[in-house]
Amino acid sequence: MMTLKFKTLTLILLIYSSSFAQNWQAVPLVSQKILDSGNSGGEGCQVVEAIECDHNDGSFLLMGTDVGGIYRSIDGGKNWAPANIGYNARGNSGFAIDPNNNKRALAVGGNSTNNFSHGLYLTFNQGASWEHVLKISDYDGYRGFQDKIDFVKASYNEELGFSTDAYWSCPSGGIYKSTDGGKSWKKVNNDYGNSFLKVHPDSGFVYVANEKGVFKSVDGGLTFQQKLSVEVTAFDLVIAAPDNIYVASKYKYYRSTNGGETFTQIRTNGFPTNVVSMNVSPADTSNIVICQKNNNWGGPIYFSHDGGETWKISVRSNELSFMPYNDRHQKFAWHPTDEKKVWALGGDWISSSSDTGEHFEWDANGYTGILVGGMIHFNVSNPDLLYIASQDYN
Repeated sequence: MMTLKFKTLTLILLIYSSSFAQNWQAVPLVSQKILDSGNSGGEGCQVVEAIECDHNDGSFLLMGTDVGGIYRSIDGGKNWAPANIGYNARGNSGFAIDPNNNKRALAVGGNSTNNFSHGLYLTFNQGASWEHVLKISDYDGYRGFQDKIDFVKASYNEELGFSTDAYWSCPSGGIYKSTDGGKSWKKVNNDYGNSFLKVHPDSGFVYVANEKGVFKSVDGGLTFQQKLSVEVTAFDLVIAAPDNIYVASKYKYYRSTNGGETFTQIRTNGFPTNVVSMNVSPADTSNIVICQKNNNWGGPIYFSHDGGETWKISVRSNELSFMPYNDRHQKFAWHPTDEKKVWALGGDWISSSSDTGEHFEWDANGYTGILVGGMIHFNVSNPDLLYIASQDYN
C-alpha cells in the first residue's frame, strides 16, 4: 500500500531573522506519488465558481471559490496561491482581466449570504492586492456561475495604458458601467441583472443572455433589443472572433456569425441535454468545451473540434489528486494562443487538458482549500512555529 505523507492544511509562521521577518507557507495534503511526479500538491475541496485567463500570453489566471476566497497563478497555471489581500468578500462569482493590460483585473465578490463586502474589486498588480471599488450588499452571488463582467478592448487609452470601459450585470439587478478602468461605476440600466454578459471587443456592443433569451445593446447598455427567444443556459463570445456568438439552451445549440443580429440552430451529433457552461477557444474557435449537469451537483465534460457540430465525452483522471473527483458544475478557461490548452474547474480541484479537451487531469499545485477543523497552536518545543487551521473561508 502506498505510503502517504500526510501534511495538514496549515499555515506555518517561520521566523527567519532577528528582525522577525514573517513568511507564511501553505502545506497541502499530498502523497509520495504526487511528490515523485514533481508536484507540490494541492487538495482543493472548495466549490469553484469562476476562472479567467488573460487574453495575451496565458501567464496570468484567476480562480474564485464559492466561500473560500480567490487564487491566482502568474506562471501559466503551474502554481496557484491565495490572492485575498484587500479582498474582503469570502467568495467570488466572476472575473474580467483587461485585454490590454495583464496587470489589471476585476473581481465580483460573493458568498452564501448577502454581505457588505460584496460588489466589485479592482487589482493593479495581478491580484497581489485588491481595492473595493463598488460596494453593493443586497446580493449573495452564491454559486453564480454566469460570466457577468467584461472589459471593452477597443476602449484602450494609450496614455493611461489600460482599457477604460467595462460592464457588469449585477446579481441584484441592473447593469453597471465604468469609464475609468473600473475605479468608479454608474448604473446605466435597471434591467438585465444577474445575466450572462459579454462585450464585443471592437464595437463595444453589449450582449446579455438569460432565461428569456439573448439581448443586444448598441448604445452603451442603456437599451437592449431581443435577438433570440430561448432559455439560455450557456453563452460565449471570444475576442478572436467577436462576431461569432455561441448559445446553449437545454439540448439545443445556436450560433450567430453576424454579431448577434441573427442566430441559427446548429444540427449536432452528441450534444447533451442541460448544458450549463460553454467556452470557445480564442486560439481556434472550432474547439469548444461544455459541461452537462446531469445530477444535483454537475456532470461530464464534452468537447467538440468542429465548431460544435459533433461532441464527445472527455476523459477525466484522478491519478494525481489526493482527494477523489466530485461531480460539480464545470467552468473553463482556454489559453489565448495555445489551442490545445484549457483549464477546468468542477471536481473540487483545478484540472487541465493539453489535448484540446479530450483528457483532463489534476493540475492544482498550491490550491490548498480543504476544511481542516482546529485552533491556533504554538509548538511547545519551538514557540516560533505556529499552526493555524483553515475552514471554508480561507
